[in-house]
Amino acid sequence: MFPHSHSTLEDSLREMFPEEWLRQTAKETGLIKRERKIDPVVIFWVLTLSFGVRLQRTLASLKRDYEKEANKTLSDSSWYYRFTP
Repeated sequence: MFPHSHSTLEDSLREMFPEEWLRQTAKETGLIKRERKIDPVVIFWVLTLSFGVRLQRTLASLKRDYEKEANKTLSDSSWYYRFTP
């Protein structure tokens, strides 16, 4: 179809949202005050891509997805704190 184009959707998304920009934006917006347990890059991709065909997701299922992608176990308070005002 496009003989010279080898880019994938993932490549395009990573180009649109580079890791450096995600980390800087997370700091500027207060999502991440210090990087310890929650990686702003991983949380961005989990929240962005985890909804897929199911429109309703629970915070618990998103936490499980995050833990799987980051290969880390989080305390409930570390996770839920990110979703409170």
